[in-house]
Amino acid sequence: MVMINETYSEGHENPSSLEEGGAMQNNSIPLLQVEMLPKGMSEMAEMISESQQLPPSMAILALISTVSACVCGKWRAKDITRNWRKEMSSLYFCIIAESGGRKSVCFDIVNEIIRKWQRKKAKELYPKVKDAKKQISLAEDRIRDIEEEMEEEGSTSELLQALEGAELELEEAELKLPIIPDMIINDATPEAMEIRLQEHYGRGSLQDPEGGPLKNLTGDRWKSPPSFELQKKAWSGEYHRVDRIGRGTVELHQPQMNVGLMVQPVLIEQLAKNPAMRGEGLWNRFLFLALPSMVEDLVPSNDAPDFNPTIADEWNETLERLLEAEHKGEEMVHGKNCRQKVPILHDLYLTDGAKEARHKFEKSLIAQYRIGGRLEEVSEWAMKAVGIAIRIATVFHLFERASKGHEFLNVFKGKVSKQNMERAIKIVDTLSYHFVAVMVPDTDKQKGDYVLSKIRELGYGCTRRALLRKTHKNKAYLDSAIEYLVDESRIRVQKEKKPNGSVIVTYHQYGN
Repeated sequence: MVMINETYSEGHENPSSLEEGGAMQNNSIPLLQVEMLPKGMSEMAEMISESQQLPPSMAILALISTVSACVCGKWRAKDITRNWRKEMSSLYFCIIAESGGRKSVCFDIVNEIIRKWQRKKAKELYPKVKDAKKQISLAEDRIRDIEEEMEEEGSTSELLQALEGAELELEEAELKLPIIPDMIINDATPEAMEIRLQEHYGRGSLQDPEGGPLKNLTGDRWKSPPSFELQKKAWSGEYHRVDRIGRGTVELHQPQMNVGLMVQPVLIEQLAKNPAMRGEGLWNRFLFLALPSMVEDLVPSNDAPDFNPTIADEWNETLERLLEAEHKGEEMVHGKNCRQKVPILHDLYLTDGAKEARHKFEKSLIAQYRIGGRLEEVSEWAMKAVGIAIRIATVFHLFERASKGHEFLNVFKGKVSKQNMERAIKIVDTLSYHFVAVMVPDTDKQKGDYVLSKIRELGYGCTRRALLRKTHKNKAYLDSAIEYLVDESRIRVQKEKKPNGSVIVTYHQYGN
């Protein structure tokens, strides 16, 4: 499998798949554009990209993931059509970039506000947590005293009644214990993620600039069977319960997750071959963004544009409003061991214009994943693409509401606009090319044809270094393509040793 099987151009005009069966007429994979984002998010993406020397596409997808994390598990889109009743809020993103692609820098910037907010809330809630823990401790002591008394005097009706009352006091005290936000999950086992979600109303955000979480899910790290039932069920908010010997019961009545990962191509290439991951459909819930390395394009930090604190402050204020916005309410659900708080979600709807845009996009996708269509080999993903677009459009709507700046503004009002639906469609449409590039293997002929086209663009006699820059490929991809072209007698390779010991490799027309 090859991660990136076509070239990139930041200035590429996004190919529209809104026209039925639309397919690209050239060999370039489109990248995301800041114009696809709402105001406020677009300025932040552009500022991060320029000041930190990141591909705009990386900043764009990372910011969408961060906004999604702030509102995940608080809303659902309702009544899409007469027979499509809802879309939940979970969104899964994976940015793929070579080492040196500035993944950690981007991750730290976009997640900083969430970490700061969590620390602030922990400080605010400390007095309530301290008081609740005191009440829990008193109730536990009371239960212990009653149990000791029962051992001495026997289980009298009075003591049994007292024990029942003490256990009820403990349960009530535990329910009053404030939940300290700790929503970002990094490198955790599937079992640890289940517990974290149970402790946070069934919601959480798996965010990491490395591939550890994926290794855990696939069992690659611990040499254990793959375990991604939680991620699959959280996608649609399905009931999830696990009973484990020695670990008790984990029960999630309405799990919701946001996933934002940044990994190197080699890891995705390895994991995508995992039969369980492909066969059980985990990948079909993801949006992939595959990026070439920017190492050769970096300039000294002092030469890059300044980080704009005004734009960052406005972004942080908007996200804090989203973090403060809560779900509609709570209902008590009786689980196996105790009562649990389950969020009552805000219902959000599409405008008529948004519904029309959604319908047109769905028609285009159906045309593309039918037999012979561009998305035929990834039809399972394409069937989910419209739902993904609805989820992103709703995230844009909530961001716009929060960016208005009113202190007591209810962000969960209004309907998702046609403009936000069209923005989301362009993003999903663009990333459909990335999904195909990641998931559909290149043949040797495809590699060879592509690399030969770049040799011809550069001119025969071009160097290996120039060809690497032109193709944005890794060395393994290029070596495989060159080997095919040589075996097919389509080019010849010339090596010239310089006086300093270095070797210059150039590519020439066969026979000349």
